[in-house]
Amino acid sequence: MKDTLLSFEALDIGYRLPGRASLTVAGRLNAALHTGELVCLVGPNGAGKSTLLRTLTGLQPALGGEIHLAGQPLGSFRSRELARSIGVVLTDPVQPGLLSAESLVALGRYARTDWLGRLEKEDRRVVDRCLAAVGAEELAGRPVAELSDGERQKVMIARALAQEPALLVLDEPTAFLDLPRRVEIMTLLRNLAEGGRAVLLSTHDLDLALRGADRLWLLDGGGKLAAGAPEDLVLSGAVAGAFRGRGVSFDLRQGAFVFAPPGGAMVRVEGEEPAALWTRRALERAGFRTADPAEEAGRSEQPPVQVRVSRHAGGYTWAVSSRAENAERAERESLYDLVEYLKTRFPASG
Repeated sequence: MKDTLLSFEALDIGYRLPGRASLTVAGRLNAALHTGELVCLVGPNGAGKSTLLRTLTGLQPALGGEIHLAGQPLGSFRSRELARSIGVVLTDPVQPGLLSAESLVALGRYARTDWLGRLEKEDRRVVDRCLAAVGAEELAGRPVAELSDGERQKVMIARALAQEPALLVLDEPTAFLDLPRRVEIMTLLRNLAEGGRAVLLSTHDLDLALRGADRLWLLDGGGKLAAGAPEDLVLSGAVAGAFRGRGVSFDLRQGAFVFAPPGGAMVRVEGEEPAALWTRRALERAGFRTADPAEEAGRSEQPPVQVRVSRHAGGYTWAVSSRAENAERAERESLYDLVEYLKTRFPASG
């Protein structure tokens, strides 16, 4: 059984305001984080994700409840002890001055140096390993002020790793990265968790969280926290409920949010994958409904429009047929042309 590294019970988070009653963002929260786990904290804007992370890392006081780190009350840790246990990467802007990336990462070692802050050979080796772990070796000698947002984020993660913490906490660590780099960072964090750490990160990238996290902490806009495997929270309806909005819905088949509800004609798409998949996506984006083969098998009536994708040496061809009276077959050589044709022939009903 995995060891519990961080836990909280009946936790109230928010802000103490001078001369006024405290502002509670979320209350009576309960969850636990275990060694070897990657947990993603997700929720709509304003739900309190950053407030929860700051409270769990001791950067702001809890309004009520208990937090335990490695079985001990969080408040019993001195700042130096806490820095050895928790590595934190927040979204607050960093003012590095003229520091190089290597020097900034080295600052993470001071929780483990003597009172003079001297760096020994082993400290230098740790700094090098941490830069390599995030794929930032080539950034070592460059001034942090000259780095891109994505490069700087990598360096900040390396700095937190240099503390050699048991728990790594990150607030939106992939916010400034392109998709391949976001996947790289998530893979890195998974590897760190599997190597014996616990990793907790907040993210707005729900798709990445659903695919990469061992568990989700879902903080809804009503101040409630649900915890569980991503798939459990999807099937329970918690994910769809937390992010429900006008004109968008969570598609259980795709595991993603889609524009909804479409009002166009139903279209059956046939042909080899992945071309058929991207055809369905293009049609759904344009407001058409696409027939689910599993659901369609039990129907006696066929969808009014059929599209067959065929591959040839130069690419693909989309053949359209329909049950409409006097309908003619049509062929198109691109998805753009296909969508425009169908929008003209089968306009949305509203």
